[in-house]
Amino acid sequence: MKAILDPVIRSANDLSEVAKKIAADGVEFFRSNLGKLPLLSSVRAVESSELTSRDETHYFLVPYRLSESDYALYTHRVLPEGVAPENALPKARIFHLPNMDTLAKLEELITEQLKDDNLRKINSSAPLADRLDLIANEIDKQSNRITGGLVLIGGVVAIANPLLGVGIAAKALLPTLGSKLSKHGISHATDWLREKKQKASDRIAGSEAKKAVKKLPSEVQVDPVLTLLESALSTPTADHDPSFEFSQLMNDPSEAMAVVHTAEAVSCIYEDCLQQPVNYTEAKLDASDVAWLKSLAELGSRE
Repeated sequence: MKAILDPVIRSANDLSEVAKKIAADGVEFFRSNLGKLPLLSSVRAVESSELTSRDETHYFLVPYRLSESDYALYTHRVLPEGVAPENALPKARIFHLPNMDTLAKLEELITEQLKDDNLRKINSSAPLADRLDLIANEIDKQSNRITGGLVLIGGVVAIANPLLGVGIAAKALLPTLGSKLSKHGISHATDWLREKKQKASDRIAGSEAKKAVKKLPSEVQVDPVLTLLESALSTPTADHDPSFEFSQLMNDPSEAMAVVHTAEAVSCIYEDCLQQPVNYTEAKLDASDVAWLKSLAELGSRE
């Protein structure tokens, strides 16, 4: 899987060029940094037949000892099948952590990046829901900065919350690409460039729709795959093989898809490391850990 490193999309031309690259090369995530925290933002929105009533964004805090912070962050969206990136579904945010203690670590890392005028809002006395919202807002702001709102869904590059002011299928910029929007998305405006009045109407309608979108309380989950990875990195002996414990997680069909999503997150974070064995010692990985991570990469690629 290829990554785009630290782009900053500022214009229609930037969006067009990066969308072409994604379509041609199959690029699925952007790599950047949020202060000391490496950030990988997925440009692919996963469609799920099991999800019907909400638009989810997942934040995975992945143990990663090659980072100055000892962690890396991976984000992706999960949409119901046939739903476009711009939609009126309730928005949910789910944080995946190795353990609850790492929530404080995540807060600390994100707080370092908040502007001074927001710093007071994320103190320890604030309600957890408010703190999580501020954390997610900061992550999403950085993610949108580097991706320009590009999303790959159903094999088609689309734009959600674009700098251009209206959510559209990329066909409006790139006629050679197909488009796919559903009843939940806004209308595809192929003539938006020449019909300024219609574009303005769409922008106003989109703004009103956003006001009506319900934001669900953020959720925090202790993710068993991330817990297992944290344990593997913290265990100095090579006798600990995470593969056996991981196999037990796959016995529950209802949890299998969640495990696959986390496997994808871990695989993206560790992709470069696994291609450069010289990093294994510094990354606190032994042979059994490496074998397990490679199996996760295979599992994540099948999703």
